[in-house]
Amino acid sequence: MNSINKKYSKKNLWLLFVSASMFLNLSLTATEVTSITTTQSGYKQAMKAQAMLPQIELASINTRQEMVQYSRALKPEDTPNNPIKKPSTTSKQYVMRVTGADLNKGLPIATSSTESLVRISPVGGGKSSSIKVEELNITTPDGKEMRGLDAMGMNANSKDLQATPFPQGTSIFKFEKSLGAGTFSIKTTTKQANQQQFIVSVLEKNSPYQLKLETDKGHFYAGQIFSAKVNLASLNNNNANVPLSSNSLTSAGNQPLKLNQVKGKIVSPGGKVFEVKFTSVSQNDFRITIPINLPISANEGLWEVQVYTEGKHNNLTIKRDARLAFAYNPVTAIVYNTLPPKVVAKKHIETSVVVDVEYAGRYEAKAVLYSKRNGRLLPLMEARTAMWLETGNNHIPLLFKNALQRIKSLKGNQLILKDLVLTDQTRMSILPQTQSLSTSLAQLTSNQIN
Repeated sequence: MNSINKKYSKKNLWLLFVSASMFLNLSLTATEVTSITTTQSGYKQAMKAQAMLPQIELASINTRQEMVQYSRALKPEDTPNNPIKKPSTTSKQYVMRVTGADLNKGLPIATSSTESLVRISPVGGGKSSSIKVEELNITTPDGKEMRGLDAMGMNANSKDLQATPFPQGTSIFKFEKSLGAGTFSIKTTTKQANQQQFIVSVLEKNSPYQLKLETDKGHFYAGQIFSAKVNLASLNNNNANVPLSSNSLTSAGNQPLKLNQVKGKIVSPGGKVFEVKFTSVSQNDFRITIPINLPISANEGLWEVQVYTEGKHNNLTIKRDARLAFAYNPVTAIVYNTLPPKVVAKKHIETSVVVDVEYAGRYEAKAVLYSKRNGRLLPLMEARTAMWLETGNNHIPLLFKNALQRIKSLKGNQLILKDLVLTDQTRMSILPQTQSLSTSLAQLTSNQIN
């Protein structure tokens, strides 16, 4: 294993490229463009929009029929429903699908930091299509042509990486630190088949430039508005401490960081690709806001939004890719209301959730009982019920066990039912509510409580 710098082990090489390897299966081929039409807002409209999509047989994961109920007491300091953070991911890497012809003539590699790590993997694997690091010549950002091994700080060939999950034929190398940042060119000294395809991944661990991809929430429904934003930022005071090559320093000047281009796509669990357009909203921010009315997939799994970006700062080209998973679920049921509460066995409080079911299945409802006094809400109890529901109008009972005992000392307080969540356990999805439920339990008179 003489080709590996003694300071590094194969394990370290593998760890450095774990994050980059997730881009291996990204679809970089031509994609089908699907138009998305505007639909009315609201979940009833979402169900109408969904009904217009091609009908599919939804996957069933949980088909248990029996009813299960559960409740628990909460302490005043409990936060049963913490605010959900917006899903997001960050990236300091990018990937390219290139051909043997590209590598034969010289492939540009844009870097924005020293010691960028490059991985080359033949599509389909195979020993015959692998490129060894010693078969590369490298042109530095200053225009100096070098033997590949002389321009590398560390490297490893396919033979060295047999114990790693990378495809057969993969080679990895890191640019020598003294060469600085800028655009390199890598060229093979052995003729490659022009049509042979390769995945080239570039990881810039030391770069201050970070791309952030964020969606407004983690799950969407047919007819809803899908919203995501992309931001490119410098984490190191506008890159003040990034060593550039001498050529980059000469022509850099003092230009602001700018995100120039964002290409996006949405990918279904089955691999179908829908191109989407991001629009610039500021110098370093792009956003997409579209009605999502895509065919609902019968395949189990999450959807993804993927972005491929390019920015500029001074004389540096900054390329970044990112992808973020989200759930895109059918609206299988809708919550409409709750029934008036009642006292059961002189010690429990029970209410029922009214649900309109479009697809039969096992559903769970949960809600939190609060005490309100002087404008302050304190959580008292949480109740959950899971049961099988057929299509049509249904009731899910929520039983707050021994609730009267807890609220006897709260005479004069208003009882509020809030934070209702309906889950489709058969298809493992959280369903939307028509409104933020806040039901007063004023129907419980002092005679019922005492």
